[in-house]
Amino acid sequence: MVTDSGFGSPQTVSLSGNGLDFTVSASHSAVAVNGGQNARLTVTATEIGGTFNNSVNLSCSGLPAASKCQFSPSGITPRTGSATSSLSIQTTAQSGSSGTLSGTYPITITGTSGSIKHTTTVTLTVN
Repeated sequence: MVTDSGFGSPQTVSLSGNGLDFTVSASHSAVAVNGGQNARLTVTATEIGGTFNNSVNLSCSGLPAASKCQFSPSGITPRTGSATSSLSIQTTAQSGSSGTLSGTYPITITGTSGSIKHTTTVTLTVN
């Protein structure tokens, strides 16, 4: 119901449609590796509100220098439940001032399907 200053207020508006959506989660909230090793996680997209037949494309950000992330597969479709992807965060051994520096990094994992975008965060510690 919408209340306004017009004649016949309040106004009533009917809405209909499907509230299809998804969530993104990771198998661990924190992982630790030595420089040069790979952190491995499972990323899950789960449907909310009914069958979600659209692909959810996965990406990550917040990585330290000299590291990268790789999803296999990079796109997953939850359908009537959930779908998973293996995430490998690859670090590089330190050699002088190059390589992945030791530290703690918040890594943001993003799932995108059309205009819908959801994130989860994993803490990566590089020793």
